Amino acid sequence: MREIEDAAASAQEALTTATMVELAGGGGRDAGAMDREMQAKAEGMRRVLEMADALRLETMREVVALLRPAQAVHFLLAAAELHLAVHDFGRHKDDRAGNFAATAPPE
Repeated sequence: MREIEDAAASAQEALTTATMVELAGGGGRDAGAMDREMQAKAEGMRRVLEMADALRLETMREVVALLRPAQAVHFLLAAAELHLAVHDFGRHKDDRAGNFAATAPPE
C-alpha cells in the first residue's frame, strides 16, 4: 500500500513541474503543448490506478480464501451489490449535475 501512496504522490508532484506551471500560466495559448504534457502525466496516474486495482483484487482473493464457501458467496454477492450501488449513485449524481448545468442561468 505504501508503494501505491508513493506512486500517487509522484504522479501528483509531476503536475507541478516548471513546464506545467508555465503552460498553465499562459492562459491556454499553447493548448497543444498542455495536452501533450497532460498525456505524459496521465500515464503516472494510470499506473497508480492499476496498482490499486491489483491490491483490491489480491485483498478480495485473500478474504475469500479465509471464508467457508457459503460465506464467500455471500461476501461476493454483497461486494457486487455495493459496486453496483456506488456506480448507480455516481450515475445519478452526474445526471443531476448535468441537469442543473443545463437549467442554470448563464453567468
